[in-house]
Amino acid sequence: MYRIEAGQTPVRALDVDQMCRLYGAPAEMTEVLVSLAREGKSKGWWHAYGDAIPRWFELYVGLHRSWR
Repeated sequence: MYRIEAGQTPVRALDVDQMCRLYGAPAEMTEVLVSLAREGKSKGWWHAYGDAIPRWFELYVGLHRSWR
């Protein structure tokens, strides 16, 4: 847990599912959170552009992706 909380390791869909069950989260919320955990593993569209997007700018592009 401390590694997930500290951002040292990505959260797995299985972990999210189990935490939701433990804390009694509604099924709809569990489904959304598990989907977000799965999506978090996928690379963004900007990764295909390699060096065209500066590394420091990837944060902003990633934020844009999350607000679609």
